[in-house]
Amino acid sequence: MAKSSKPRKKYKPRPTAIPVTIRHDAEGDTDLQLIPHLSLENLRQGRPDASDWHTLTARLNLGMVLANFAHKEAVESMLASLNAMLAIARRHDSMGKWGGSGDEYAAIGEGLRLTDDMQMLATRRELKAALEIVFREGAIA
Repeated sequence: MAKSSKPRKKYKPRPTAIPVTIRHDAEGDTDLQLIPHLSLENLRQGRPDASDWHTLTARLNLGMVLANFAHKEAVESMLASLNAMLAIARRHDSMGKWGGSGDEYAAIGEGLRLTDDMQMLATRRELKAALEIVFREGAIA
């Protein structure tokens, strides 16, 4: 029997990964949405800490980036929610307590709601790009 003239190629396993266009599971979506709402509730009830402020700010920053990507109509509301977070931070710096006004809480709640809606409309690739921008830029101020 004759030997094949063409040598076989060496086996190279391909890395397996979920395509960037496929979203994560529903539990991951829920966690990304629920934790900031719990932080807002802590802030409203007067038992927040710095991690609650950072959680809310990161989530609202993500919403602002998503709004700038594809939802220009939400930019004004997202800006109002981020301004409310800045006012809360300034108040904390001057008074030493975390807290805000009813209007600030309403603006933050609206920003979280918009961010949740934009997250559900975004692809995994868009979410990844938005998160990279948030982590790269790092702050609202």
